[in-house]
Amino acid sequence: MNDERDLCLRRGWFPYRGMATMQHPDAPLVFNRLIERIRPSTVIEIGTAQAGLTLIVRDLLNHHGLQSTPLVSYDVYPSGKEFLERDGKSEGIDCRVENIFDYKKLLPEKEQEIRNMIQRDGVTLVLCDGGSKHSEFAALTPFLKSGDIIMGHDYYPDKSAYDLMTPEDRFRNGIWNWCEIWDDIIASDSGFIPFMQDEFAPVAWVCKRKL
Repeated sequence: MNDERDLCLRRGWFPYRGMATMQHPDAPLVFNRLIERIRPSTVIEIGTAQAGLTLIVRDLLNHHGLQSTPLVSYDVYPSGKEFLERDGKSEGIDCRVENIFDYKKLLPEKEQEIRNMIQRDGVTLVLCDGGSKHSEFAALTPFLKSGDIIMGHDYYPDKSAYDLMTPEDRFRNGIWNWCEIWDDIIASDSGFIPFMQDEFAPVAWVCKRKL
């Protein structure tokens, strides 16, 4: 590992175009391959946070000629939206500061809004990276159509094994130091298969495609 990579893994973020990106340092490379492969027509992100990943995804979409693909990002806090707008980087990013969930379900008044976005022609990519990844995952999977992709961050396949590791063990092995979604907690979501999972698991994402 180099010093910059070590620092990212220890503190849990790296800078991207002036934004804090709370991701594994290799995540942009894997997202680039994903977007190139599936060429999404819609992207929905749950958890704008400091907007680093939001901006990376927008830039990757543009890089692959997908300027017309809408990117809608939801967060209950305004900081990410404010950072993007302050720095003039919000073009092509629709940040919505609101809660759309009632635990493992969408709020009834938000169901049609989300359904309409997901059901657009082409592949919809859903990124669950808010305050309760497995709840967001459970709430949104029923709305996906065949071929759509849903992902959850802070993933490690086996929570029991993860909990046995010390932070130093994780660091030495390049493992992300957070685990908020794992296989057992999403095992009941039938009708989905792993997609690019060998590439995404090392950067702490679960990635599934709707059959």
